[in-house]
Amino acid sequence: MLKILIADESREFRKFIRRVSEAEQDLEVTGEAISRPELLTLARHLKPDVALVDIASSGMGGLEGQEE
Repeated sequence: MLKILIADESREFRKFIRRVSEAEQDLEVTGEAISRPELLTLARHLKPDVALVDIASSGMGGLEGQEE
């Protein structure tokens, strides 16, 4: 099972990714974040295999999303 964390301001995008993952047996969305602090907190707690992060999102900073 591949655990996915979604980080995007768009509720519609997060819902779309969740629906796609529900159609696949080996994918599971374990969390959703709408801000960088929330992304970092959830990533530490949930330890996903993959994080889908919007790199163009205001306040998200996808490429700078790692802890400093």
